Amino acid sequence: MDPLVRELSRLPERLAALLEGRCEDALRRRPAEGAWSAKEIAAHLADAARIDHERLFLTATHDRPDLPAYDEAALARDRDYQHAETARIVPTVRSWREETIYLLDGLPDEAWEREAVHEELGPMTLLQLAVHMAEHELDHLRGIARLLD
Repeated sequence: MDPLVRELSRLPERLAALLEGRCEDALRRRPAEGAWSAKEIAAHLADAARIDHERLFLTATHDRPDLPAYDEAALARDRDYQHAETARIVPTVRSWREETIYLLDGLPDEAWEREAVHEELGPMTLLQLAVHMAEHELDHLRGIARLLD
């Protein structure tokens, strides 16, 4: 699992590199009505880092836990991602990611096969959850890069 854990550990620095030196106007620019800005995607990644950590922790420590879905759009609206304090986004991601890496680094090999039931995706192993998480993050990092180029 070392390559996967290493990949997950890179999120804070990749996000920081994308946001560094960007003005608020650029970060808040939406490509279309109803689409997320780079700042909203970054704030979503901060919330997702927390939620994903919680899901991984439950899967690693409980027998076949249920993992509830969440409404990303409602969370973005309720937490007002567009006006989030930019300086807090990367530190929040970094803090949650450090917790996640600590959790994953300490797992025995057999723990990666522990299973949870995701409300939308169905049964998933801890390994599948971690891969899904890495893919989700890379997709959003690419989206931020496109918006800021």
